[in-house]
Amino acid sequence: MSMSAGNAKYKFQLIDMENNKLIGDQDLNVAHEKKLHLIIYDPSLQEFQHVHPEFDGTMWVVDTQFSVDGNYWIWAQGELAADGEEFSTSNRLDITGGATAWPTPLFLEISAPEHLACRQLSLAKTSSLRARWQCSISR
Repeated sequence: MSMSAGNAKYKFQLIDMENNKLIGDQDLNVAHEKKLHLIIYDPSLQEFQHVHPEFDGTMWVVDTQFSVDGNYWIWAQGELAADGEEFSTSNRLDITGGATAWPTPLFLEISAPEHLACRQLSLAKTSSLRARWQCSISR
């Protein structure tokens, strides 16, 4: 999927793939003060948005602003009302017509205490979902 740089309404649906059911406002609990969180970032991690879509009856809708080109990650996170299970799902969005994309680092170094095995965090282009819940974002 692609969009032009600038101000835009980003619209999407959340689908419970197990039940083939649209996930709406009534299907989510408030978690961390909102029903749904959308995290949007570019591969360089220079462009970042944490926004809260609203459900309009058929689609989740949120105002966004993209000024820099890139292939952005979009992560939706929420908590299901039925059982309190948290879920997350992702999608990619190409932005064109904006400023030149930031260079993507080969890796990010993180500090970790001695008892943790991780000393570097690679920028992986994979995503995961909880095994029990499958959701998708579609436009």
